[in-house]
Amino acid sequence: LGRAFLGRAYLFRAKLSGADLSDADLRGARLIGADLRGANLHNTRLECALTDDSTLWPEGFARPGLCS
Repeated sequence: LGRAFLGRAYLFRAKLSGADLSDADLRGARLIGADLRGANLHNTRLECALTDDSTLWPEGFARPGLCS
């Protein structure tokens, strides 16, 4: 999925662990409950992505800030 355009995609509880999302555009995607552990998020655009405490991130990855 590297370089994929997934902006505003509905990825509620998606199993994306280990996925290559490098350079992908996930701006505005709904990632609530998504499992991104082990995913490659290098240069992934996550502005305004909807997440919550149930979204699982790769180890050491800083959860993106809220969109205003």
